[in-house]
Amino acid sequence: MWITKKDYIDSEYFKYILMAAEQTYNKGICDKNNENFYEVLFHYLNLNNLVLDGNMFDFKMKPHWKNEKIARVADELYTFYKSHNESGETVKFANAIFKNICIKYLQHQTKICDYNDCNIYYVNAKVHLLNDIYVLINIKGNSKYDIWKLKMDKRFVKGYKFTKSGSVEIEDLKDNALNEELLKLNNPALSKMNPDHSLMFCVITDVDAKIDTFANFIKNTILLNKLMANDVRFDPNLISNALEIILHEKILPFKLDEEFL
Repeated sequence: MWITKKDYIDSEYFKYILMAAEQTYNKGICDKNNENFYEVLFHYLNLNNLVLDGNMFDFKMKPHWKNEKIARVADELYTFYKSHNESGETVKFANAIFKNICIKYLQHQTKICDYNDCNIYYVNAKVHLLNDIYVLINIKGNSKYDIWKLKMDKRFVKGYKFTKSGSVEIEDLKDNALNEELLKLNNPALSKMNPDHSLMFCVITDVDAKIDTFANFIKNTILLNKLMANDVRFDPNLISNALEIILHEKILPFKLDEEFL
């Protein structure tokens, strides 16, 4: 909205727009609804990236720096951000609001999961870059395994869809036991699952854990990796690492190098 109306900036108008957005996102946090987690981080990181590097990304993390309009807006934003006029103050206010919301979301996420209670296993170090990712969740000592699917597609409102695709009972994890049970389900949504390529296996040691909550946490971990670490390996601890970076550095880089992981 700011970019499309940039030729006429009413700072008071955009201030109320941003405050309304802040109220909506904060209510989501209070209601323990983290569905806007990816959206908030995406826009916050994109705003910083546009100001600092003159670049923007789409939901597939592809840069649009070759777009002349984006380049022109980036030049103006850089000037606005360093100025004390109304445009500059609008950008700074937006940055501050999104940063504070990001901190709250990340803090809420770290409270959901104690990393000592959740072990995540995977074979493919770049699993977070796939369009179809399958998450198998089991509470230690239980024979039930819940299966979730994360589907990335720009046609979805948020760029992704995360759904529970079924459950299987496995008494003995012998060779090929999982594949045998999946065949019995005869679920088309699981037909492309490859244990060595697209599967993440999560074991929860807390017997009282709510699997839906953990599933949501794992989904957000994958999305954050896709957003910030798509040039490096998957890091299951990225949420806590990102929180530490934003608290100490006061900003999150759009891209993380290996040294951050």
